[in-house]
Amino acid sequence: SCTDDEVLELMEANDNHAETHTVAELIEFCVYGRTGKSGTWTSKGVGKYLEGGKAAGGQLVDQRFCPRIVEGELRYNCVGDSLVGIIHKKPAAGGISAVGGTGSIYTFYGPDEVKFKNLTTNFLERDITDIMPSLGLANEPIPLWWTTDFILASPVGTPSEQEKWIVGEFNCSCVGISKCLPAFCKADTPDACYTDIPADDLAEADRYGSIMGKKALGILEPVDVSCLTKVATDDLGLLPNPKSYTYKGALAQIYVRCQPYGGSDKSSNGHRYDSIPFANGMISSGMSCQLIHYLPEEHDKFFKVCSKFDFIIVRCNPGQIKADGGSQEKFDDGMRMMRKMGIQVWPSPDVMEFMGAKDALCKVANLNIGLPDTLAYYDEASFAEGFKKTMAFQPRVIKQNRGSSGEGIWIIKLKAGNYCSSYGDRSCTNDEVLTLMEANDNHAETHTVAEFIEFCVYGRTGKSGTWTSKGVGKYLEGGKAAGGQLVDQRFCPRIVEGELRYNCVGDSLVGIIHKKPAAGGISAVGGTGSIYTFYGPDEVKFKNLTTNFLERDITDIMPSLGLANEPIPLWWTTDFILASPVGTPSEQEKWIVGEFNCSCV
Repeated sequence: SCTDDEVLELMEANDNHAETHTVAELIEFCVYGRTGKSGTWTSKGVGKYLEGGKAAGGQLVDQRFCPRIVEGELRYNCVGDSLVGIIHKKPAAGGISAVGGTGSIYTFYGPDEVKFKNLTTNFLERDITDIMPSLGLANEPIPLWWTTDFILASPVGTPSEQEKWIVGEFNCSCVGISKCLPAFCKADTPDACYTDIPADDLAEADRYGSIMGKKALGILEPVDVSCLTKVATDDLGLLPNPKSYTYKGALAQIYVRCQPYGGSDKSSNGHRYDSIPFANGMISSGMSCQLIHYLPEEHDKFFKVCSKFDFIIVRCNPGQIKADGGSQEKFDDGMRMMRKMGIQVWPSPDVMEFMGAKDALCKVANLNIGLPDTLAYYDEASFAEGFKKTMAFQPRVIKQNRGSSGEGIWIIKLKAGNYCSSYGDRSCTNDEVLTLMEANDNHAETHTVAEFIEFCVYGRTGKSGTWTSKGVGKYLEGGKAAGGQLVDQRFCPRIVEGELRYNCVGDSLVGIIHKKPAAGGISAVGGTGSIYTFYGPDEVKFKNLTTNFLERDITDIMPSLGLANEPIPLWWTTDFILASPVGTPSEQEKWIVGEFNCSCV
């Protein structure tokens, strides 16, 4: 290594001036600037190149000196990924820098200049696509107008096809168009203006501008999705994307190849049955919206394409990604990465998980739309203890977290009807008999408390008795992290009168559905003979609930669910059950949430 007293000869690139200093003096100047230890400097600069540290831009780059810099460097002027011109910048005699004002000589070449063919080919066909990722900018487009300065690193006599040119500098910070230099003012041309640019140079500058416009339009145009498999046979009903738009979006779907029609929610062309209205709504609002399908084997390509959108609407029905051979968890992680990149995802995986989880009812228990005696269980011990206590007090609804269409949702009563007068006065014994009705098909069963707990925790065993349910129990399997949970909620007997589904777009109510169970039933899920009646958002008979929900509770829902930093879903529903006794005036009625849903509603 050099000693501190070894002498260095230096030339600064801004003006090619020379200085002589010791190693110690150079280090002192670079770190601390002009001090008593740095010697005397004629540089226009002040040193202190490391000031502020890396975070503040303090850094020095140490690169091999290429002596052929005296022959000049090449500036490649680029518009996006297109080379539009080459400038050979040769320093004045005795200099090594060709910056303006140093007497350097500029020679202009077209992008196809044969003497630089080797460099041009390597740069445009091999390296240019790797530049942004290498700089940690994989998710940024290549600049619209930028330059790269190249220095010849090969020794004299190297054949041109073997020459190695290295980058001296990238620049995209307000790079000037050299052909327009006659239009800027200086001491001898104080009135310089646009018309001072020679006609030939102006034509060349206009050519650059035209290419920039086309490249910019390409960046803003709908995303190229041609690398993804086209699943749908047509886009019947889809509006054309606007020629100019504010944001670029996609609607993501899944086609289950092993199921009839691609899944129970598909039209004959392979799109989900309601995808077209969703996409047309975006298009009508001045945005682009492209319909794409997720194929598990194209996972990486799919999310690379998704990274080019401003927003993604997810319309993949729960369970369908797994049914097509994929991993819901892997898909969700991909969408989480999109959110981290600043891309809006409706709904995001976390929103779907937190809103759809049955313990969401516990988290809103203290809102107007909740019940304070709503409990969640994540393990056998807390479930057995808590359920025996709540069951002894009132009829209950026990809801598993992972079911759909009412499977694993049980309405439970004590067969003997011997409820205690106050919560906590007693707990049920293992041999007390329960009457149960499951919401998916309204079938009834009779079991002891012990058998019910056994089925919920371990499924069908020698201790669980005989079950006619289509489900398998094991509702706590895997623990909380895997979605294993049970929610214990007060049974509201007026469920037999039906429940209200509020259809919402963001924070706007767009419609109400009254879903009344078939006679003798308590569940109004599809296929159970329930009756659906549709109302507008301003229906007067539900005015009290609508006002409380939209004006008091809706802004607190996302924070209550631990989703304060997520927007309310684009399209979602809330099911309400009337908790007040018969005869309560409508303005005093209390409606409680039975379920939130934003998973491909």
